[in-house]
Amino acid sequence: MLGERIVKNAAQYPERIAICYGNQNYTYGELIQDIQETSTIIQELTKNRLEPIGLLFSNSYAYFVAFLACRICHKPAVLLSPAYKTNELQYHIKQLRIRFLLTQSGRTPGLTEIKGTCVLSGQKQIDYWAFQLPYEPPLFEPDDSVCLMTSGTNGIPKAVVRKEAAVWSEVVAKSAALHLTRKDRVFILPPVYHAYCHGTAFGALMTGAQIHLVKEFVPINALHYISKESITILYAVPFMYNVFIEEMQLRENIAYRDRFASIRAAFSGGAPISHRSAALFQSLTGHFLSIDYGSTETGAVCIYWNPREHSNAVGFPLDHVEIHVFDEKNNYQVPGVSGELRVKCKAGKSRYLYPEELNQTAFYEDWYCTGDYGKVDETGLVFVAERLKNIINVSGHNVDPCEVENVLLKMPQIKEAAVVGAPCDILGETVKAFIVVNEQITLDKIVKHCKGCLADYKVPRIIEFTDKIPKNELGKTLKRKMN
Repeated sequence: MLGERIVKNAAQYPERIAICYGNQNYTYGELIQDIQETSTIIQELTKNRLEPIGLLFSNSYAYFVAFLACRICHKPAVLLSPAYKTNELQYHIKQLRIRFLLTQSGRTPGLTEIKGTCVLSGQKQIDYWAFQLPYEPPLFEPDDSVCLMTSGTNGIPKAVVRKEAAVWSEVVAKSAALHLTRKDRVFILPPVYHAYCHGTAFGALMTGAQIHLVKEFVPINALHYISKESITILYAVPFMYNVFIEEMQLRENIAYRDRFASIRAAFSGGAPISHRSAALFQSLTGHFLSIDYGSTETGAVCIYWNPREHSNAVGFPLDHVEIHVFDEKNNYQVPGVSGELRVKCKAGKSRYLYPEELNQTAFYEDWYCTGDYGKVDETGLVFVAERLKNIINVSGHNVDPCEVENVLLKMPQIKEAAVVGAPCDILGETVKAFIVVNEQITLDKIVKHCKGCLADYKVPRIIEFTDKIPKNELGKTLKRKMN
């Protein structure tokens, strides 16, 4: 569905530029030809339609060719991260029964160590690898489209499969929500194999827009690229915006508002961004950061163009999903009442290939249990406070770590902050803050500042200075690694 539709649409404008990667521009006509040739090779290598194809690519033109070729020949595409260590790669290849894997030409990250054989090299910038695995029945079903890998917030490797109809409905809904047209130039900086960017990238190709990619994220180069290429939509994650801010503050003589003149939307997602960072970005560029809220299991859920209007709001649900709030007994909550946010994809829910037990615990009927604590108001606007498991219970009082973090980040001496719950014999839990500083500051000043902004039970009782707060590749704080 997705592959055929993109190829059909692209045939109407073969001379238009589809993807800009490095110093090379690729037209829609070239993209169609490369997809079809790659699809033919895949079908020659694999006889079983349900046999998955591993894709091991960083952001590149070749990734789009490989993914869409899988969709043309109806093979499930397994998206693997180039950041994986050899043991991680081997684990997923074995668990998912991947016998054939495609990667960028000349890049063999760990494949030879796990007894892979390169059976075809350099075809459309793609190498084809084979693995000798004992035959086992495929895990995939006829309408499976893509398998995405995630560790979520608990660190357990998960393989999430999404149906073709669900992926297609997300792409259509995302395209409509972003008002994508052929005039758009979409600059995607995070990994395109992550769910955060997936719908946007293929929505851009479906509408005839341009996708812009860079081989590596260099902040000053990316800022220059935005102006040079007249980018209209920017997709990045919080840590990228934070380093953008640092670069812009170092170069106060440069008029960044002028350099961002072509931008009509700058989106942040993959992790929450602090109010301070959003405000600094707006003051430097003249643009508010819009929110793209979703998950690996559901794809994009909400888009919010004007987050400045409501603190902690993530937007209104996209057309392909429903979102409601439930209490711990699985009862609907009325608008304005907080509880767990749950999402239903109208085109069908995803499933876990592993761990399989999550198919029972992560879903309630057709509703995906996000684990996010929030509410939906009378207008349908969705608010997210915090992960349920991250809510801190201090003597029966719920403390939202994000609220405390935002208060800490109002202090100019504090560069980063992460707040977690620490066990306490008397209170059950107490508030603990990890802090990265820009300049020296005393604990007394931090506590005094917090007491002036927060209820007493929300004030951090434990404060630990650190050089670095652990994050994943999308910039999401890994609170499970903090104690």
